[in-house]
Amino acid sequence: MSIPLIIVICYLVAMFGASIAASIVMKRRTERAGREASGQGFLEANRGLTTVMVAAMIACGAIGGSSTLGVAQNAYTSGFSGAMYTFAWFVAALVLCFVVSNRIRHLQFTTFPGLFYDMFGPLARVLQIIGQLVVMFAIVSLQFVAGGNILYAMLPTVFPTPIYGMILTAIVFVAMTVIGGMLGAGFTNIINAIVIYVGLIGGAIAAVNGAGGWDTIATTLTTTQPNVPWFSLFDGLGIATIIGWVITQFTAVGTSQQNVQIIVSAQSDKASRRGMFIGAWIILPCGFVSAVFGLVAAATMPGIPSASAMPMVAMTISPILGGILLSGLWAADISTGVNLLLGIGNILTHDILDPVRKKKSGVSVTRVIIAIVGFFALMLALNVRSILNTLMTAQCIFAGITIIFFVLLYKPSWLRKSTANATMIVGYIILILWLAVPATHIVANAIYLEWPICILVFILCMVFDKRKVKVPYIDDKYAEPGMGVDEPAPAKAAE
Repeated sequence: MSIPLIIVICYLVAMFGASIAASIVMKRRTERAGREASGQGFLEANRGLTTVMVAAMIACGAIGGSSTLGVAQNAYTSGFSGAMYTFAWFVAALVLCFVVSNRIRHLQFTTFPGLFYDMFGPLARVLQIIGQLVVMFAIVSLQFVAGGNILYAMLPTVFPTPIYGMILTAIVFVAMTVIGGMLGAGFTNIINAIVIYVGLIGGAIAAVNGAGGWDTIATTLTTTQPNVPWFSLFDGLGIATIIGWVITQFTAVGTSQQNVQIIVSAQSDKASRRGMFIGAWIILPCGFVSAVFGLVAAATMPGIPSASAMPMVAMTISPILGGILLSGLWAADISTGVNLLLGIGNILTHDILDPVRKKKSGVSVTRVIIAIVGFFALMLALNVRSILNTLMTAQCIFAGITIIFFVLLYKPSWLRKSTANATMIVGYIILILWLAVPATHIVANAIYLEWPICILVFILCMVFDKRKVKVPYIDDKYAEPGMGVDEPAPAKAAE
């Protein structure tokens, strides 16, 4: 049995052990509290995540394939500027910490579609469901693809094609989510964070030493490819691309179901905010360590596919470090996928199944839904991988949602009954035109169209629609004057 295979088996044992332990802890907590087990408690850990769990979950959710393999791929062709992708995530996580965390916990929040239904009506809920599910399904499927490629690179004799690796990745994703729920994700992500950083840092040091040291790498790169700004943080990919990343992550992260679900699952405001702050600082170094692999590959393996930069370098270091590194990459992949499956499961149960059945789903029903979601995401990954990158562009549709959400948190008196529907519909139309009509590509990224146009639509609604909304606060701690829990609902405009 090979060393990498032994490492993977040990990792799987630890993951399933943590998930089973979380399931037992969850059951005992529920029994002590005298409550029945509920699907909502399963998906939100009965709001019992600690600071460490929140930090691990937000960090590991960010450090997926894009923050490791993707950064190394960009660094292979454009230098250290590829690492700025995780800087964008770092900024977004700090926004969650200081701007979103405490305020969202004082709203009656379970899902974004449910919140929008309470404030703006049924169409807003439908539009939210479509936007959230399209993006999350796409990202889950991409995690399956990335996980399959990692296992194929790591254990080619066990997984003769990436498809076998994708199937095992999907099974592990679903099984861990179904067994442990949100609390299990909190436990396993602590292990994942350790495995990820041990693998990345140990692998990077071994790779640099194996290439002759940093000075040798730098000399080789500047001599053989002098036109590439290898060691600039901005020049390689360009400042416009980096700003686009920051805006896109700010837009998507703060209004993605899986991220806000972590916030509301924390045991207190303090645990949520501290966890987000610590998680942001865990995210930041990952990109710079991952970029080292891209530079090593560029210096020692010119001409390989850029997407293979990190796996190819991993194969050149010692079997133990290489196995830990690739297990860390797989761990990052699994962490992102589990968080997303929990978010999708919450939306499907709370916003689709429960209203139809007219009762709240139990744990068993929630688990079945997550298993079905995992199956369909795997089918998407196996059969239509060519469209996944296009679907990823759909994150831009969160621009309109972000505007509404931040106004809701800080100035809800500006919101009107038509705000959500009009802003989201226009945002979706912009995205469809961007994907279907190349002539609309007058800017570097669709996000540069989404934001100004959605802001304009928001202002028009505020000016011409006089129907204000009622915000579902839990208490008045962050309520705008005149809109607290004891205030009467705003009068409807005359028909």
